[in-house]
Order: sequence, then structure tokens, then C-alpha cells
Amino acid sequence: MADIGLEDKPTNAANLTLRVMTPHCHAPSCIREEFWVGDPPRLLCNATARYGDAKYGKLTDVFNEADYVTISPCLFGSQPGLAKPLTLSPATPVTAVKYFNNTYRHLGQMAQWTGLMTYEPDDTHPF
Repeated sequence: MADIGLEDKPTNAANLTLRVMTPHCHAPSCIREEFWVGDPPRLLCNATARYGDAKYGKLTDVFNEADYVTISPCLFGSQPGLAKPLTLSPATPVTAVKYFNNTYRHLGQMAQWTGLMTYEPDDTHPF
């Protein structure tokens, strides 16, 4: 995890606890993204794109228009129904996997994630 390119990371941060995760995914090529952690790896977040479709209602319904896309985030917390927050250390192995349809040309595909997290300061264990 030490090499995942965190932005605006406090210089004395040791571990981080995930709160919200969402992928950077472009329509119409976006299918899904996965974020794996640990050794052996376990799937922490699967964010699958859902496109407007008649199976969800009328294609004129708000947020279900043809070609409209939504990707639900992965949420962590102590509230019922949420996954428990996971704290990662710099030594935690992470892998990001992206699935996309290359029928739709889009240069610059990346398995990039964004989100919210809390940092645990520790001057003896910087990233």
C-alpha cells in the first residue's frame, strides 16, 4: 500500500482506515472495478456500473435514461448494513482491477480509486 499514490497524505500518517471508496470509470466503456487487499487477496470493494435499462423502469425516468450510468460506492462504518471499516498499513498488499469494454475507444484507462479515509498519525511508521 505504500506505493498507491495517496494525495494530501499527512507526513506523519502510519495507517489509514477506509470510509468510502469509488472508482474512476468512464462511460460507456466502464463495466466494473475491484479493489483487493491482503495476502491471500480478498475482495474489499466491487463497484459495478449500472446503465439505464428498461428492466429498471421507463427509459424516460430520471436517472434511468438510456445511456445513463451509475456506480454505487463502497461504504464502511459502524451503522447497520455497512461493511466494518478496514485499517490498512503500509505493508498491506493491494490490487486494483478494472474491467472495461474496449469497443468504445477511450485512451487513458486506469484502475484508479478515490474516496474518504482517516489517517492514524505515527511518527515512527511513515508511508
